[in-house]
Amino acid sequence: MDRSRHIMVVVGLLIFAVIMIIIDTLVPIDISSDAPAGIRKAAVEQGILLIGTPYRFGAKGPAAFDCSGLIVYLYSKAVEASEFDIPFGDANAQELAHQYSSPISDPMPGDLAFFQSETGEITHVALIIAVSEQEFLLLEASGYTNSVEKRNVEKNRSDLFSVARLRLVRHY
Repeated sequence: MDRSRHIMVVVGLLIFAVIMIIIDTLVPIDISSDAPAGIRKAAVEQGILLIGTPYRFGAKGPAAFDCSGLIVYLYSKAVEASEFDIPFGDANAQELAHQYSSPISDPMPGDLAFFQSETGEITHVALIIAVSEQEFLLLEASGYTNSVEKRNVEKNRSDLFSVARLRLVRHY
């Protein structure tokens, strides 16, 4: 009896693996699609509504956020009902967000600003909500203010690692 049950489990796992391979070949994805303007705008609009939400390290929302949890939440909401998805979901995702972003020289609202420590490690990510000649207006979940807040930062800050546009997964 135990042997036949073991064989049934193995056969079931093999069938599942074959089905997953078939699905993977039938539903191609593209991770090279920069977030379209409409999705970036939706992320900004959703973010503005969250100003004052408490900060908590590791929090993914909606009751509290840390910096990367806020970005994951905003873009997850912004891509709802679209052909896009974000390529990661970890609330401690500032490194992943940077990995799945395209560096840009002309940032716009909805793009991301990455900050680094003195050792060059990415330690913070924020959503750009406005751009002027000298500054960015950022939306961020910060342990300094203990909430989601807007903050002006100069573009030439030494701890500003990069500005980038998030690349999304496009389902066909």
